[in-house]
Amino acid sequence: MSKWKAMDHPLVSYFMGKVRMRCVVHIEPLGPGRSRIIFRSDIASDDDLVGNPMFGEAKRAYSDAARKYLIKVRQDLYDQRRRTRASGAGP
Repeated sequence: MSKWKAMDHPLVSYFMGKVRMRCVVHIEPLGPGRSRIIFRSDIASDDDLVGNPMFGEAKRAYSDAARKYLIKVRQDLYDQRRRTRASGAGP
C-alpha cells in the first residue's frame, strides 16, 4: 500500500498548483548480504503536468527526494544486517 503525499517544493507549488507524489518500494532478498531494491514512482496533479514548463523541475525535485529515501533504505538494510551479524543469528 502506498500513500500520495503533497510535493513540498515552493516553486513547483506556486507554478503548478497541488502536485502529489508517491513511491512504492519493493525489496527482494538475493542472498546473504544482497538485496534488490525496486522503486516505482508517480507524480500526479489535477492539471496537465507534461505541458507545464515546470514539469522538469517537479521531476528533479521528486528524483532528489527519492534518492534521499533510497539512501535511508540502504542504511536501514545495512544496519539490520550488522545487528543480525552481531547477535550471531546470521552469516
